[in-house]
Amino acid sequence: LLEARRAWDERQLGSVEELLGRAAAIAPDIPMLLALQQELTTLRETVLELITDGNAAVAQSPDDLEQAGAAVDLFNEALELDPANQAAADGLSRLSALFLDKANAAIVRNEFAVAEEALNFAVEQLPEQEEITALLAEVPALKTAFEADLRQQVESLARVSSLLQQANEGLPNTKGDSQQTAAVAAIFDEVL
Repeated sequence: LLEARRAWDERQLGSVEELLGRAAAIAPDIPMLLALQQELTTLRETVLELITDGNAAVAQSPDDLEQAGAAVDLFNEALELDPANQAAADGLSRLSALFLDKANAAIVRNEFAVAEEALNFAVEQLPEQEEITALLAEVPALKTAFEADLRQQVESLARVSSLLQQANEGLPNTKGDSQQTAAVAAIFDEVL
């Protein structure tokens, strides 16, 4: 039972359960054993409730960053009580994926401020998630590339507009003038 108490203090709940099981097989009515079993049951119930609440917070509104932050807090609290709890760790992984999905969707829509907001919030909530930090570092370069591409498209459209205007101005003068007709044709060729 002393080993079980040490394991309890170190939050090694798997070891606690095993040691309590062995002690119960020898002497099931010892008050310290019963007390530890009750504490373990209560702790497991608390952890399960935290995980259930975390999952509910995400399910209620997956796009709400505040709800996601509340879920992170619940999963982290569950992990503080039971560091080896896989359901709580999985909850944090799902939230990480949710933040990444939200940011990637915003990037696809060229909404870089939205992506940065989601990723900054995610880094604050889940600082150990390297994928989030890496994507956040890429956003400024993606934004710069998008803006450069947009400027190039605007310049191309302005050039096409200017050429079309030149062609339009030259059309009335092409009747019987092969040089003017050739010049207008060259403008259309450049536009196309």
